[in-house]
Amino acid sequence: MEINSGAEIQERISSYKPGDKIDVTYLRDGKENTVTVSLKNLGGNFDVVKSDFISDALGADLESLDAKKAKQYGINGGVVVKKINTSGALNDQTRMKDSFIILKVNDTEVKSVDELRTAIGTQKSITISGFYPGYDGVYEYPITLNQQ
Repeated sequence: MEINSGAEIQERISSYKPGDKIDVTYLRDGKENTVTVSLKNLGGNFDVVKSDFISDALGADLESLDAKKAKQYGINGGVVVKKINTSGALNDQTRMKDSFIILKVNDTEVKSVDELRTAIGTQKSITISGFYPGYDGVYEYPITLNQQ
């Protein structure tokens, strides 16, 4: 089967999971080549990533801020909002933008995604506080979560 676009490649690969080995045939300089590739997750390993309720409820891809960046910003740590999805509390209830760094949830300091998950717990109403790199000031976003 011939695939002509990135979207087609993504669609085909999405039916596999990290750790699967698949044969990929490609055309280069008029010659057909086949290689076997091992699929990895976005973290660069073979672990199957399970859905995370907090990421799903907030509607964002989250990542713990690395220590080097934290030191550069003069903070102990935080959670980077890598990408806000089209559905979820952050998109629906705030004007938060990608690259926001979460420092607190309801006045509880968070330095990692795990600490964020713990701070949110089963609360339905939270206020997320943080900043945007390169901009002055702390921003607060009150949101209501639909706990499952």
